[in-house]
Amino acid sequence: MSYVAADKAESELAASIKKATSIDETAPKQKHVRKCIVYTWDHRTSGVIWSILKVQPILSDEVQTFKALIMVHKIIKDGHPIVIKDAC
Repeated sequence: MSYVAADKAESELAASIKKATSIDETAPKQKHVRKCIVYTWDHRTSGVIWSILKVQPILSDEVQTFKALIMVHKIIKDGHPIVIKDAC
């Protein structure tokens, strides 16, 4: 995979995470969470996901925190098995 394609995939992933953890009082959209899950299977890593989540201001709002927890749960449940190792 070229550097340009990797950068594009990471920027799309960051946008999906930002949209999934928005401050709207609705469940995270499945398409955004699914994009994260598919990323773990395509790239066999989840380090980028955890790095992006660390810089998101999810602790500033309880709705964002809850949505991030939902997203993390679904990524761990449905993502590539390496996700659990990368999260530690």
